[in-house]
Amino acid sequence: MAIPVIVHLFNFRRHRTLLFSDVRLLKNLQQQTNKQRKIKHLLILLMRVLAVAALVIAFARPYLKSGDAPDEGLKHISVYLDNSLSMQLRADRMSVLDELRSQAGSLPSAFRMDDRFSLLSNDFLPQHQRFMSAAEFQQELQQVRPNAAGVSLGQVLQRLQMNESADNRAGRLIYLLSDFQRSALNFDQLIADSSLRLFLVQGIPARKNNISLDTCWLENPVLLPGQPIEFHVRLTNWGETIAEALPVALSVNGVQKASSTIDIEARRSTQIVLQYFPETSGYHEATISVVDDPVTFDDELYLSFEVRKALPVLEIYEKKPNTYLGLLLGDDPQVEFQTAQRLRLDVQMLDYYETIFLSGLEEINSGLERALTEFVSNGGNLVIFPSEIDNSSIAAFSAQLGILFGAQSDTTRSRVNMLQTEHPLLKGALGKVPDNAEFPWLRRWYSLEAAEGSPAQAPARLLNGKPLLLASPKEQGLVYAYAAPLESSWTNLMNNNLFVALIYRTILLSNRNASLYHLIDGPVKTPLGSYIYNDRVRLELRAQDQSVRILPELTSLGERTIAVVYPELLRPGFYGLYAGDSLLLRLAINESRKESVMDFATAEEVKRQLQEKGYKHIDILRPDARGLGEAVSDFLTGRPIHQLFVLLTLLFLLGEVLIIRFFR
Repeated sequence: MAIPVIVHLFNFRRHRTLLFSDVRLLKNLQQQTNKQRKIKHLLILLMRVLAVAALVIAFARPYLKSGDAPDEGLKHISVYLDNSLSMQLRADRMSVLDELRSQAGSLPSAFRMDDRFSLLSNDFLPQHQRFMSAAEFQQELQQVRPNAAGVSLGQVLQRLQMNESADNRAGRLIYLLSDFQRSALNFDQLIADSSLRLFLVQGIPARKNNISLDTCWLENPVLLPGQPIEFHVRLTNWGETIAEALPVALSVNGVQKASSTIDIEARRSTQIVLQYFPETSGYHEATISVVDDPVTFDDELYLSFEVRKALPVLEIYEKKPNTYLGLLLGDDPQVEFQTAQRLRLDVQMLDYYETIFLSGLEEINSGLERALTEFVSNGGNLVIFPSEIDNSSIAAFSAQLGILFGAQSDTTRSRVNMLQTEHPLLKGALGKVPDNAEFPWLRRWYSLEAAEGSPAQAPARLLNGKPLLLASPKEQGLVYAYAAPLESSWTNLMNNNLFVALIYRTILLSNRNASLYHLIDGPVKTPLGSYIYNDRVRLELRAQDQSVRILPELTSLGERTIAVVYPELLRPGFYGLYAGDSLLLRLAINESRKESVMDFATAEEVKRQLQEKGYKHIDILRPDARGLGEAVSDFLTGRPIHQLFVLLTLLFLLGEVLIIRFFR
């Protein structure tokens, strides 16, 4: 600092004496000039001193350290790299996953050589449950691939809290690198640890376009050879622009069977129907696909369904089979109609049938009652015709299913007067009903009404408003109860076209087929129907290409046996469930659609939610072009400000020049 002062005070220029005849006139001017020169010299001196001082400080590389920065010393750093499927979206130059992977790779440069690292992804791999060196951390980082596991950020934090450092002296820092998709922000079960230091690093996709195949369902669940199958497919455009002429294709057993194109408005859903005519019975495997880039996990939907040769139907009778049911269904090649006397019935075989008729039973014992209830719960159709002799047992049983029979029959003659043609049982079954249509009459009948809280409806009613029959859903199945038995002394329903429509529609509305598909968003639970566990025969779930073989967990729900497979073991595709070498059923497994919604929270929102859960030390890092490592280094050691003092040096030198040039 003394150098500019010395240079300024010693002026080594020689003075020349100029003779002037008379200086009296210049005396006052000379006094004023000397004062200005002194001020000018002082200002120049000040600029030089400040310039040198700023330059010295710049070479000292000063920095501003945050008062909330962690203490110096050994550190254990835990890094969560979100590898969920939404991370496939592109950022500026690469996918969000690759961009955050690159950022995480620069982290070790901000720490000491003896600091330790741990890595966590949505896979929850066992090798990630330890702290490792920086080199090992870099190797594990490169192995992270997109994963469909539905993991919430709350579960990630719980896992990180469990992975405690072996050295209690080490400071613990946790870095969360994610796109913070809203579907993953679930902190309900999270127990906060206020001692942890959290750093949020958000990857932001440049574009959020995605077309998702959301779901598929069948209008008619009964599948028979030669009859059309209509696949109703719903798609959603999560992007901000319209998707035009989007191709959608249906392939069955590896062969394309149908295709179409659709337009989907931005942020809207639409439906499309694809039709297929099965030629043979048995299991079929279908794939519905759409072309969409770059998010591809929800562009295919795998479906598995069974086409039956005929629909199995059973009549359980008291003394003799009902003549009218036999005449209607006995010779139909698409109906496998069988009868069984109540006292000779094998209740363990009920699960085989789609529809069961109870024809005038006078008694229902506890074993049959339990088997029928289980049959309905599993999705079967149960049709109840009352007894003309003693209906008390039927009435007690149907009351448990939500339908109440009157205690005594009514002998007031009536006839069917009103049809609810929009009810699924009659919708499209009768065509246009003429005004003078002849409806069936009843000489005797039981009153029917829905139990309290029951959703039962009446597709057909009598003149007095009483139901001809009630239809009530019960868990996965349906229960139908008629007001009169199929006896000519009670009614002529059997001789009317309405009888044919009601019986066939009941059979066709059965829902005993297995699910079209399952999603990997939780344990896959599959009812095994009439399968009886045998510890000598191994139950196994096998992928179609035999690359995956899983032993499912077996559990009981009431009288049912259920196979449970956990999502960590599954990947999308087709599977067969085998008992030994016997195929029990086919399954189609798909990725969860939770991440299809391209909706992301900001890092500030995530910070606020975590603070509400009790976390106190949370910082948001936004890396610049230098990378995350430099941003972390700036935070830990302080932000360099030497550039500021270099700029000040130049400003002070500029000030000196301006003073010399313009100060008079």
